[in-house]
Amino acid sequence: GINAEYGKQWYQRRVRGLFPTVLEGARKHLKETFDFSVCEIDDKRGKMYILKNDSKANGLQQLTRPPHSLPQLGLLTVVLSLIHMADNSLDEADLWDTLDILGISRNEGHVDFGDVEKILTEFCKQQYIERKKVTTSKGDGFQYSWGYRSYIEVKIEDILSFVANVVNVNVNAWKAQHSTHTGALNFNN
Repeated sequence: GINAEYGKQWYQRRVRGLFPTVLEGARKHLKETFDFSVCEIDDKRGKMYILKNDSKANGLQQLTRPPHSLPQLGLLTVVLSLIHMADNSLDEADLWDTLDILGISRNEGHVDFGDVEKILTEFCKQQYIERKKVTTSKGDGFQYSWGYRSYIEVKIEDILSFVANVVNVNVNAWKAQHSTHTGALNFNN
């Protein structure tokens, strides 16, 4: 008979050798059929692949999210806007204080979003936002910034346009926020 470990190793070597060919075929098919690009990113968990919607759809509506999650898309837009306007680094306490002003409480479910803390955790898992533990003069806490996926899928012009619309200001008022955006990270797609 065949040793189970030997069989497993043989199979893994065989499949691993096919992966680049399968990935390239998938990239081509997704681009031609759906106008999606496959983007490769490296994070603390290793190499991973995500889809980027390349269609010419309007702004934030093109994020690769299920249609039933439109309220969460709104929350993500607000959170990304707050982070960006704070020079892409926002303390957790400041995030919750601002969300509270908007009627989004940490301690009670929201009528549209449900458990907002759980949704923020999901945004972190999906790499739309990044949450890092930090020590400041106020003590230990967390800091939020844009995640890899937001740099790939979100146009800073859309975020600035959203903020300008909310506060009723011309989008050109934030040239500094536009020029400081580090969305030019190097991703493979």
